[in-house]
Amino acid sequence: MGRYQLEEGIVVGRKPLPQGDLLLRLVTPKGSLEAVVRKGQRPTGRTGRLSLFHHVRFQLYAKGRACPP
Repeated sequence: MGRYQLEEGIVVGRKPLPQGDLLLRLVTPKGSLEAVVRKGQRPTGRTGRLSLFHHVRFQLYAKGRACPP
């Protein structure tokens, strides 16, 4: 299995990090996970989709190891 994996889930937690990044907690059919969203707090773009309780589709990238099954 590669490092990239497509998933979908619901945003249940959102925490701002330095340099405009976000830490999101997501609930997926396979369980819950936390992910860093690079530049997720930019004033322009589609950041409204990262609001709490929105259903989102996202691509995971596992740095240094394979994505969890």
